Amino acid sequence: MDKNDDKILFSDIASSLDFIKFLIDDNKIIKPIPPDTVMDLNLISTKNVLFPNIYVSISTSNNYDIDILKDAYNNSKLIGVVCQKPNNKDIYSVGTISQILKLVNVSENKIQVVLQGINKFKILKAEFINNIIKAKVSIVHDEETHKNKNKLKAIELAIKELLVKITNTTQNFPEEIRIFLEQNNNLPLLIYLVSSSINVDVDIKQKILEESDLIKKGEILIKYLTQELNFTEIKKRILSKAQDSINKKQKEFFVKQQIEALKDELNGANGIEYDNDIEELRNKSKKKKFSKTTRAFFEKILKKAERLTPNSADYMILISQAEFILELPWGNYNKDNDDIKKAREILNKNHFGMEKVKERILEYLAVYKVKKSVKGSILCLVGPPGVGKTSLCRSIANALNREYVKVSLGGIDDEAEIRGHRKTYVGAMPGRIIDGFHHLKTSNPVFVLDEIDKMTKSQGDPSAALLEVLDPDQNKEFVDHYIETPYDLSKVLFIATANDSSEIPIPLRDRLEIINISGYPIEEKLQIANNHIIPQLLSDNGFKEKEISFDDKTIETIVDNYTMESGVRGLKKELDSILRKITLKKAEGDKYDTKIDVKKIEKYLGVPKFNKEKLQNIDKPGVSIGLCWTPFGGDILFFESSKMKGEGKLTFSGKLGDVMKESANLAFTYIKSNLEKYKIDNDIFKNNDFHIHVPDGATPKDGPSAGITFFSTLFSLITNKKIKNKLAMTGEITLRGNVTAVGGIKEKVLAAKRAGIDTIIMCKDNEKDVSEIKKDYIKGLEFIYVTKIEEIPKLLF
Repeated sequence: MDKNDDKILFSDIASSLDFIKFLIDDNKIIKPIPPDTVMDLNLISTKNVLFPNIYVSISTSNNYDIDILKDAYNNSKLIGVVCQKPNNKDIYSVGTISQILKLVNVSENKIQVVLQGINKFKILKAEFINNIIKAKVSIVHDEETHKNKNKLKAIELAIKELLVKITNTTQNFPEEIRIFLEQNNNLPLLIYLVSSSINVDVDIKQKILEESDLIKKGEILIKYLTQELNFTEIKKRILSKAQDSINKKQKEFFVKQQIEALKDELNGANGIEYDNDIEELRNKSKKKKFSKTTRAFFEKILKKAERLTPNSADYMILISQAEFILELPWGNYNKDNDDIKKAREILNKNHFGMEKVKERILEYLAVYKVKKSVKGSILCLVGPPGVGKTSLCRSIANALNREYVKVSLGGIDDEAEIRGHRKTYVGAMPGRIIDGFHHLKTSNPVFVLDEIDKMTKSQGDPSAALLEVLDPDQNKEFVDHYIETPYDLSKVLFIATANDSSEIPIPLRDRLEIINISGYPIEEKLQIANNHIIPQLLSDNGFKEKEISFDDKTIETIVDNYTMESGVRGLKKELDSILRKITLKKAEGDKYDTKIDVKKIEKYLGVPKFNKEKLQNIDKPGVSIGLCWTPFGGDILFFESSKMKGEGKLTFSGKLGDVMKESANLAFTYIKSNLEKYKIDNDIFKNNDFHIHVPDGATPKDGPSAGITFFSTLFSLITNKKIKNKLAMTGEITLRGNVTAVGGIKEKVLAAKRAGIDTIIMCKDNEKDVSEIKKDYIKGLEFIYVTKIEEIPKLLF
């Protein structure tokens, strides 16, 4: 039955003297069943005790109880009502046979019934069949005859006298019941009616029900009525004391002081548990490794909650806060694995290539092993999507034998997402940092702050709040607004990830050690696909190892014609798509391919999404190929220019940023100032306007590396000479004619290799960046290094 649903309805059923008379009218009460009668009954269990000749209202949503009650009501059957023991795992052996007077459907899955108790019974045998308790019971009667008539009368008078005193000091008993009981001489009914009204534990009520001797039954009741009277007198004294201590300004706190004083008195007198929730939280807190500050604060929360009623909103807020605090892993730490060799094995096993990155991570772990901290150094892995930033973080967690948690910061625009909401706000919740520890068992995980470059500003500055999290001088006592007590983050290994380090706010970027992870060349992609991606996908799609095979040429074709990316995420999706189609054939019982070669790619993936030959078809003057860096890796861009009659103006299209427009103007100015050197007629500028366009106009483009590309496209247009097809370039220029170094060289070179470029022009100072790329990865590429713009024209045509 539903908790707290079993209530003696004095207010609803027995609220008038006429109805109480109806209860004991001999003509209305079912005739008692003879003692020792044995009968079979269906039983229902309740949270309260039902006494003979007493009415009770019960509601339930238990489907099996509903079936029993409806069957009994419709067929005028008797049922047995037994009380559950406080542990809710068993029932008492003595209950009350009852009839159902009324049944109401409260909702689709809930009913309410009014029961009348008839006789006591004792369970002889009970079985649990199809979720229904079926029992064989024997009828038990109370001893209504007793030799000591004077003692019976004394017990009756004592109960009535105590009842009058209690009624004068409390509203627990309706006035009509008190008047009726004073006029009635039916001692068994008197005992049962009063017992059903007193606020005592069910085991006491059960004891009164089971006792057959009226004198002993009455003595039990008198004992607890006396306690009730003492309780009301204590309460009266407390109210009087509290009233005297309150002045006019404190009247608003009157109710709270009453409750606090009453609870103190209860604890001191009988040790009554007045709030199980709070006591349970207090007991749990004893097992937590709180600091002194946190333990004092936690106790303060519980004391505040004790002064409130459980139905108040503030009470629930405090209890929720306390429960969340208990769920954090205070003072629990994993023992770190300090075997650097094993860490190296894990990194090499899980990640191919990236030697410099892995070496830096091992150095980081080595320092952590020796110092047990890396104060002031927070790693930030920066690279395009799909290059393995997140999996690297997982490998670090495995290498250290720590728990792993990742929180995405992309799109966060409110500092409360980091520091937490104050609990007074509706819908308040902890910040993402503390919430990340919610389901962890330790306080020193590897904590990944994903997409740290994608935070925005709206309500405060979340990046400023993150500074406190990452600062080792402050995060020892990081205070989330929701939990309001310091939490130690100093032993957490924070690692950030980003696609573009330039988008990270400067103060935050200053705290991070940037580790750039470049895209993979085709050689590394082949190794990753064969050693990691394909074995995993075979298992995911239900194939045995090597049941389906891909040759290197097939993988290379997929990379070139279907992905055009720096990482391997797109390659994994395409390979997964092929294996899913093969799995479908296998599941349908059809013959399926076990060896995928180049000829079968279009069968599974359709026509190629990218075509290198088409991209490199330069068929007229004024077109050059530039290399660019994006947060998603390197790429190639076509720069197109044209001229028309005009007055020498230069216009742009293709959504170019200010920096690129300045580079174009620099190139235009340089050509106009060196007409004689390149034997160009000045009239071409007097009589024509020039237009530069970079295709894919919906995509914003900006950056300081397009100077020589703008120069090349304008020079090709003005001299009416077509640039070589497989030539790309990157580098910035100055007004004096110098070519300056640019960044993102590895990404740009790999993009050129993917696109089929065979010659790249760049600044001489970038030669050292090219030397860091493995020679096998740039095989077939020719690099031409320049320092002056005047060196470029002879290389273009």
